[in-house]
Amino acid sequence: MPYVIAAPCIDVTDKSCIEECPVDCIYEGARKLYINPAECIDCGACEPVCPVDAISQDRRVAGDQHEFVADNARFFSQPLPGRDESLGNAGGSAVTGPVGVDTELVAKWEAGMPEGSLKGGSLSSPGGVVGVVGAGTMGAGIAQVARSRGPPRPARRRDRWGSRS
Repeated sequence: MPYVIAAPCIDVTDKSCIEECPVDCIYEGARKLYINPAECIDCGACEPVCPVDAISQDRRVAGDQHEFVADNARFFSQPLPGRDESLGNAGGSAVTGPVGVDTELVAKWEAGMPEGSLKGGSLSSPGGVVGVVGAGTMGAGIAQVARSRGPPRPARRRDRWGSRS
């Protein structure tokens, strides 16, 4: 099962995950990063380095974030705004560079809005409370979205046999 990047990445795009990915399957949109489900080898190297816990396996995505499973796939399977063709299996983000556009879901997302609801009310979801943390070290004008589910998980590392510690 591939990994998915959800709402906490919107307007943060830290890119630590891109550096950790051994197969170069994480692509950069305008406001969010996306994992190509056809290129992801499910190694999990990206998950522990995400500073906002936006990355999880598609089968473990929180219920209020589940729309991002399909949205990540849509980024590669459907033409994005201003493009005639879909990205498909582009061969890695180093080949394409920053894509510069996002899916409709992410393009309409507003910083600090409850997860699962878009401007205009086209999507809604109970629960999914988020807060906006000030720009702080992320730089002026960038809001870091943080889930209100307690303290962040400690980073998990893999030993030489692939087990998490």
